[in-house]
Parts: sequence; C-alpha cells; structure tokens
Amino acid sequence: QRDFLLLQGLVYGEWNPALHCIKRFNIDESPKDWTWFRSIDPGLGKTAVLWFAVDRYGDYVIAAELLLDSANIERLVNEIREKDGSRYIVDTVIDPSDQRSLTCPEGLRVLLARKGMPCHSAFGRDVNQGIFRVKEDLIVRPERNRPRCVVFDDLVEFRREIARYRRGDN
Repeated sequence: QRDFLLLQGLVYGEWNPALHCIKRFNIDESPKDWTWFRSIDPGLGKTAVLWFAVDRYGDYVIAAELLLDSANIERLVNEIREKDGSRYIVDTVIDPSDQRSLTCPEGLRVLLARKGMPCHSAFGRDVNQGIFRVKEDLIVRPERNRPRCVVFDDLVEFRREIARYRRGDN
C-alpha cells in the first residue's frame, strides 16, 4: 500500500534513469546527423526551455535545458541565444496555454517574436496527447533495443521534473 501511495498520480512510470540517461557527448561534432528543435513552457513563475537533437531515425536526445524567472524577457532571450550557440534551430514550439499571463500580458510568443525568435504551438491544448507521446517515446523499441527518447545525465532540472511529475486526474 505504501508503494501505491508513493506512485499515486505519477505520470511517467516508464522513466528509468538507468535506461534513459546517457553520458553527454558532443553532438556538434556531427552536425549533419542531427536536427535541432527548441521547446518553451512558460509557467506561472518559471519558464522552462528544452533543446532536442533528433537523429535521422527520429530518436532524440534532450540535450540542454534552461529554467528562468518568467518575468525577465530580456534575460530569457539572451540565455536562449547563448545556449543556441551556432546551431541552426529548425523550429521552436511554445506551450499553447501561454497566450497571456500576469507577468506577460501580451503572451510570451508575441514578445519572443518581437525579439526575432518566432515560436508556434502546433500542438493542441490536450495535455494527455503530449503525455501519451512522451510515454511512448520512453518505451524501449524492440527493433532498436532502446527508447526513442534519452536525456543527457547532467540535465538535473529535467530529470527531477519527469521523475516527480504527477496529475490528479486519470
């Protein structure tokens, strides 16, 4: 019964650091083999940014992270550009729930576009759709003997969040 209470509401029971965390390697040594994407999730107090490197098979590495106060747009843009480095980011997706907030009445998407960093939200507002996609990507694929999604083991914030992410609904 104790285990049930500990796991109650846990979304990513498939997450296993021994399976999904890998040692950092230099993706930029073979830039033609990887395509870069960025994802932005503006929260009420913090904004989280993740960088994904996708290989030619559609497998991907969560390769960089950034967690900053949502209120400081200048710092956010500067730190995103610094983490981008010389990489070409093919696309940036932003959580569609960020239309407006108290700290960003115009919506972060509008402010980022003004700073030359356009974002879109091709994904719907259905949180479950995104959750199920990530869950599928965490399952080991028999034909490749590995999951579709792995993460560099030094991304502390992402690892902490995915391991503890819970929801109260079904």
